[in-house]
Amino acid sequence: MVKFFLSFNSTSKMYLHRNGYEKAKQLFNLNTTLIQTARDKAVEILRSFNERKKESTVKTE
Repeated sequence: MVKFFLSFNSTSKMYLHRNGYEKAKQLFNLNTTLIQTARDKAVEILRSFNERKKESTVKTE
């Protein structure tokens, strides 16, 4: 489910909720808490990735 939310390529929890929550609920048939946890984890992963990418760009310049 985390991969599902990562596919939106967004760090906005609100955006992911509006655009992915209902579909995730249908696809994965899990309770709300697990869906929200997966969404939050996806945001955390993407933010970390973007931060590392930014740091890498700064070091090479």
